[in-house]
Amino acid sequence: MYVQGDGVMISFNKFLLKSILITCMLIFSSVIYSQSYFKIYQRGRGYREVNNSVSGESTKEKIIFNLLGKLCSDSEKNLFVLDINEHHILKFDDKFNLIKVIGKRGQGPGELNFPSCISTTINDNILVYDSGNRRLSLFDNEGQIIKTINVIYLFDKLESIIDFKTDKQGHIYIQTMIVKMQNINMGTILRIYQFDSDFGNKELIIEKKIYDRKIVMQGNTGRNIPQPYHSKIYWDVNPSDEIIIGNSEDYTLKYYSSDLKLMKTIKHQAKRQIVTDNDKTKFYNSIFRTSKGQQPNKNSRDLQKDKTIFPKYKPFFRGLKIDHEGYILILTYNEADTCAIYDIFTPEGRFINQVELPLIHPYAIFSDNWIYETRNTSNKFSQIIRYRLK
Repeated sequence: MYVQGDGVMISFNKFLLKSILITCMLIFSSVIYSQSYFKIYQRGRGYREVNNSVSGESTKEKIIFNLLGKLCSDSEKNLFVLDINEHHILKFDDKFNLIKVIGKRGQGPGELNFPSCISTTINDNILVYDSGNRRLSLFDNEGQIIKTINVIYLFDKLESIIDFKTDKQGHIYIQTMIVKMQNINMGTILRIYQFDSDFGNKELIIEKKIYDRKIVMQGNTGRNIPQPYHSKIYWDVNPSDEIIIGNSEDYTLKYYSSDLKLMKTIKHQAKRQIVTDNDKTKFYNSIFRTSKGQQPNKNSRDLQKDKTIFPKYKPFFRGLKIDHEGYILILTYNEADTCAIYDIFTPEGRFINQVELPLIHPYAIFSDNWIYETRNTSNKFSQIIRYRLK
């Protein structure tokens, strides 16, 4: 009888332990699932739920936000934001409290001149490119300068950095552009390179010519005439340290491993949008609008219209982002009333759905299930927001 009762007790304890384990697994899986946007992607529609925001006026220091640019975060969820016109970096904690201002305008070590790109590297260091000085500056997490690298030692004379990203292994991926004013048919050359952490090794991943401009020579001066709806490459680095490069000309996605082996190419079947008369009007309005709302003179307008060639069709897409889980968001030219339309792919490249979402800023970053982005308005009211998709 005692043995039987003891057996019942053992059986009961096993049942209790199993119940506890199942409950813990359900709680854990629900937490993980709540951080995923997969359900939204399946549903086909999502909206923005703002969790927090900060403007210069709302900081305790009443600091000026002049022209906020790109941003990045570190492993402690601190946020680093470029203010391009103030020539410095703003460091915030995860509650948007301003921790410090890094850098000031100048040419000396640790000084910046129109910084345009930023990313965290291994050991949570901060890498910044400032176009005014044409150099990369590496800061530690507290804002102390570690080293500077002049880009003339890394690239061709006419090459300019337009973006860079890093992976968890220490690689640095840099996109550049070259505009050759002497060649009227050249347009722009885009290149993406991989560097190691100390910039000692450089590998070219891809090069593509895009016809985004015509150069019209007026005497010895080249006049830049922007061209609409040109195809180009878009790219990002996923959580598995794979670099994914999308070509909007043929709707292909190429997966490269961190050792730069082409792992696979995915081609998506989609319908291209026709360029309408309304599209042409919008393009000219964007070109002719100046910062002060003035119109260029008639000769400039006539030259732009005379040298502009509209293609029959738009490219397949106009943007690519990868979220915190590796899902690929392709911004299409399809239109909705109050939102953008994205093609969503799994991390492996399987198409899930076409989804209506609020337009995600090109500078936005995904951190866990949060999205951080900067906003600048015409009245110079700039802010940083944190939101999630719901």
